[in-house]
Amino acid sequence: MDPTSESLLGRLPDWLPAFTHSPAGEIHTANQAFLDLLGYSVDDLVNDRFSTAQLGEFTSHSLACHESDGIESFLVRHLELQHSQGHHVPVIYAARRVSEKTLECVCFDLTPAFAKPHQKTLASSLLDRADDESRAIARKLHDTTAQNLAALAMSLSMLTPLPQDIGRVESAIAECSRLTTDSLSEIRRVSYLLYPPLLDELGLEAALRTYTQAYYRETGISVKVGITTPLERMPLKTETRLLRIVQERLTYLARHTDVTGCEVKFTEQAAGLELRISDDAHPERNMSEEALEDLGLSIAVMRERARQIGSSMSVESQPQGTTIRAIIARS
Repeated sequence: MDPTSESLLGRLPDWLPAFTHSPAGEIHTANQAFLDLLGYSVDDLVNDRFSTAQLGEFTSHSLACHESDGIESFLVRHLELQHSQGHHVPVIYAARRVSEKTLECVCFDLTPAFAKPHQKTLASSLLDRADDESRAIARKLHDTTAQNLAALAMSLSMLTPLPQDIGRVESAIAECSRLTTDSLSEIRRVSYLLYPPLLDELGLEAALRTYTQAYYRETGISVKVGITTPLERMPLKTETRLLRIVQERLTYLARHTDVTGCEVKFTEQAAGLELRISDDAHPERNMSEEALEDLGLSIAVMRERARQIGSSMSVESQPQGTTIRAIIARS
C-alpha cells in the first residue's frame, strides 16, 4: 500500500467507496465500502482475485485519466460497474492521477436512484405530475396574471397626461407604473423558466430558445442552441421530457459549477435525433457531499426522462467539460 493510497482512503468517509489502482489495472487498495459495493472481500483484494478489467466500463475511463496531460488531472463520469455476481452497479465515478503509477478513484452509488421496476413507474408518474403542475402554474401566470398587470400598466400610464396639481401624485403614478412593469417582466420570466408557453404553440425549438434566453438573464450563463435543420413537431410529452433534460442539466450547472458557456444541439443521426448538451465546466477536485449527491440525483432524473421516451443517455466528463447525449429513435 503506497502512502498516497493510504491518505486517500483515510480522508474519505467510510460509506464512500474508494480505491487506487495502477495504469495496468491492478487494484492496490480499496476500502470496505468499495468491496461491499461490488461483492468482493478483503481476501479477494489481497490475493489479486479481481482487477479493473472485471469492472466493465471502468477500464476505458481509467486509461483515459492516466493518459491525460499532467499529474493531478481529474475526470468525472457516470459508469455502470460490473458486480462480482454479474449484474451492473450504476455509479458516479471520479478519478485523478496522482503519480505515474497510481490513480485515486472514488464512487458514489446510484443504485437507490435506479430502483425496482415498480419504483421506476412511480418515479415516472411523479415526474409527469411535476410537468403538469409546472405547466398549469406557468399558463396561469402567463395568460391571467401577466395580462392583468399589463392592462394595469396601460391604465396607469394613461393617468399621467391628465391635469395634475400635485406633483407627488404624478410621481406616485409613475412609480406604480414602473413597479407594475417590473412585476410583469418577473412573472413572464418565471413563466418561461417553469414551462415556456411556446412549447405548446410552436414546439421544442422555439421553447428552447425562449428558455435559454430567460436562463441567461437569470444566471449570466450563455447557452447556444444549435439546430442544423428545423425540428419537426413531436408528441407534446416527448418535447416536454427533452426540455426537462436540458433544464435539469442547466439548473445543476448554475448551482454547482463554474461554467461560463454551454451548447444544446440537436442533430440527425442514423439511429435517430441526437440531443447533445456540452459545457465547459471543470470537474470539482473537492466536490462537497451535497454537490456529489445532487449530481447523482440530477443524472438519475435525466436518465429517467430519457427512459420515458425510449432513449438511453450517456454522460462523459473530461477536464475541458462534460457532454451529455441522448438518442430519440424515429417512430
